[in-house]
Formats: sequence, structure tokens, C-alpha cells
Amino acid sequence: MNLITMLKKLTFFITIILLSNAASAQENEYNLGLKLYNLKDYAGAINYFTAAIKIDTNFSEGYEIRAAAKQQLKNYSGALEDYAKALRINPESTNNYSSMAYIKYLLKDNKGAVADYNSAIKLDSDNESSYYNRSLAYIAMKDYKAAMSDLDKAITIDAKYVDAYLARAHAKRVLGDNNGAILDYTNVIKNDDTNVVAYFNRGLLKALKEDYQNSIFDFTKTIALDAKNGKAYYNRGLSKIKLKQEGCSDIKKAIQLGYKEASTLFNNHCK
Repeated sequence: MNLITMLKKLTFFITIILLSNAASAQENEYNLGLKLYNLKDYAGAINYFTAAIKIDTNFSEGYEIRAAAKQQLKNYSGALEDYAKALRINPESTNNYSSMAYIKYLLKDNKGAVADYNSAIKLDSDNESSYYNRSLAYIAMKDYKAAMSDLDKAITIDAKYVDAYLARAHAKRVLGDNNGAILDYTNVIKNDDTNVVAYFNRGLLKALKEDYQNSIFDFTKTIALDAKNGKAYYNRGLSKIKLKQEGCSDIKKAIQLGYKEASTLFNNHCK
């Protein structure tokens, strides 16, 4: 073996050792950062993630977790910058697009949020959360038909998606489809029989249909789950009064719980 060949082999082995040491150092910084992240010391975690990234500037996981830490600290511009860097390295990350979209939604950049959810859905068209979250951006833009389409898709993928039923019920109410909203609230209750929001809102819609007996049932369920819900006492009392039943005790309870709007009804019907 001549000298040149020996030097080439030696250089190769030295390079392998250096790369191995760098990888080990990077992993150490990353793991230390994860420990602090899990302890909710996000500022401390960022320091370690930054050190890991300095060792390898193409470390996409480092940018991604540093972005998440910045997001926890409400440093949204910094988080968006890091998610974008992670995507330049790994453009197939659905999670990074979704995370960017969520931040933009928080910042009321709903068009930007929709664009990022579009990218996430192109990469994974069977992720019900992406459709649900995009629907929230559409709702914020008052594009209820687009929101409904996304919520239909989310529910098709997951027939027990409670939050999607709730959001779709809201969209249906805005569009004037109260019967459809009642069906969605009923589906929520089938999947979560402790859901206060579903019972209360279904009760309101039944009262609008003058189905007072069933509205009383829903408000009673609401109160059983949330005994300090003044609005539920008020609306149950009102439904009872509509049926010529004694409802003043409920109206009085609503006032005691701080629901001031009940005072007018109490003064008009309970004195």
C-alpha cells in the first residue's frame, strides 16, 4: 500500500469519526432540549435545540421542535420562521404545514391558514383534523358552505368526531338549518352524553320550535352537568312558563347565579 492510499484511508476514517462525534453531540443537545421541553421550560429548551441546529443546519427535527417551543412562548413569528425552515428541508411534513396553519389562524390570517391546510391535505387526504381545522378558518371568514364541506369530510372519515359535529351544527344554525343543527347536536350527545354545549344548544333550538317539553329535558340535562349555568336555568324557566308551568324558581335561580337578563322576566311574570 503506497503512502497516498494510506493517507486517503486515514482521511476517510477521521472524517467518519468526526461525523459520528458531531451526530452524537447533536443528539445530546436535542435530548437535553426535549427534557426541558417536557418540563415546560421552553426558553431553556430553545437554547439546546439551537445548539443542535448549529451542529447540522439541515436538522429538520431541530427546527420543528424549536418552532413548537417558540409557539408555546407565543413567539409566533419565530415559530413560523422555524416551521418554514423545517419544510424547506423536509417538504413532505404534514405536521409542519398544519402547525403553520394553526398559528396563522390564531393570528387571524385565515387565508394563509387555508393555504397551509390545503398543502397538508394534499400530502394526507385522510387526516380528519386537517379538514376540521380548515373549516374553522372558513367559519372565521364566514364561508360557511366551504366549512360545511370540510366538516362533512371530517365526519365521513371519523363518524365519532364530536368537535366536527359541534362546528357543523353551528354552521347549520347560521345558514338557517335548525333541524340539521339539532341532528348534529344529537350526534354529539350519542358520542358524548356529558357534552353541556350540545344539550344547551339543542334545548335552545327546540324552544325556538316551541317544543318546550323537550327543551326542558335538555336544559335539565345541562343543569345536571353544570349546576352554575344561569342561562340554562333561565331558559328552562322560560320553557316552563310557556307551558303554563311553575318556572319562577328557575328564573330566580338564574338571577342568583348572575344571569342579569333573567330579571326582566322575573319582574314581569314572577311578582
